[in-house]
Amino acid sequence: MKNKMEIALEAFNSQEFDECEKICLSLLNEGDANVVILNLLGIINSNKANANAALSYFEMGKKRFKKSYFLF
Repeated sequence: MKNKMEIALEAFNSQEFDECEKICLSLLNEGDANVVILNLLGIINSNKANANAALSYFEMGKKRFKKSYFLF
């Protein structure tokens, strides 16, 4: 059985961005967010021209995962 992270990545890669965002937000609310989840949320919101939300997810990731190259 696939975990939510795998399903989110598959949705993103299939350009099912609304589904991916829904799963990522679910993981974030459960406290299971990692740098990939925050990066996906940032990218999705950037593509929706929601710059403020995108920046907030990138900043959240930068604060939580200071040494991750995903957010640079």
